[in-house]
Amino acid sequence: MADLIVLVYREIRGKRMRFFEQVNVAVIVDKYGKSVISSSVYLDRNQEIRGYIMADTESCLIQDAWCETVKSPDTGRTGIVSLDFMKGMNGHIDGKRKVSGILKDSYAPEIRYLMIQCINGLIQAESYFYKERGFKSREHYDEYWDILENNGCRMYSYPSENDLRWMDYIPQYERKRLLFSRFKNFEIEQNGDLCKGRGRFIDSYHELYAEITFDSNSGLLGKCDISYVRAPGESCFRNASHGRKLEGTKLSELTDRHIVCMFGRSEGCYHLVEILKDLLNLLRQFSGRTGE
Repeated sequence: MADLIVLVYREIRGKRMRFFEQVNVAVIVDKYGKSVISSSVYLDRNQEIRGYIMADTESCLIQDAWCETVKSPDTGRTGIVSLDFMKGMNGHIDGKRKVSGILKDSYAPEIRYLMIQCINGLIQAESYFYKERGFKSREHYDEYWDILENNGCRMYSYPSENDLRWMDYIPQYERKRLLFSRFKNFEIEQNGDLCKGRGRFIDSYHELYAEITFDSNSGLLGKCDISYVRAPGESCFRNASHGRKLEGTKLSELTDRHIVCMFGRSEGCYHLVEILKDLLNLLRQFSGRTGE
């Protein structure tokens, strides 16, 4: 994690201050024997937190889960929180919503966030332990996802004849230990009333970027540029056209549900929803801290 460095600087331009803030999130999934370990890290100037889930490769049932806060503005929140209630729960799609609901009701938001990042990592890494999960072949695994994701995102709603099957698209090296990696980076820049937020998302299979402008005086979002660099389907790249949907929207009235409706489901992309939710939440926090 040495590369996950928080950079903060202020630059005076005339009488205006330019402020830069960076947030990093990492997810790494490793395989150890009959277990998979999904680890997530959140790092910004004030916080450093790690989430951890160990699950069985055959059942995806959670064997251990905890979260450790090593740096926080609230020193009373540092230390390890054992999440014993998660033991025996499903660490895949079937259990994700249940885990999220319990964490939302009883734990700090950052713990819930990191645990969901860990489960997302397990789901994405499954492509490299599909045999242990009971799938007879790569084709059988593709068929499973075809059914599961029927109209679930734009790629499955509008497949192209030029698209590779998922198991042909992913890197073909038969991974032994490192199964999956994901890194997300967010930065906020302010110049007078104008704020600009940038989000970068790269993992073992995808790479995309988003940039949003925000007027802190009016509270309105401006231009949103979306760019896909690497994705499994031709239709994935057409999600860039969704950027115009945010222009003129009041940030304070925009909820996560709105983001899902505008950028997800059968016409959108899970990963675009994820990067925009994170980026917009960071913009809200930043504008609140600066008194806008």
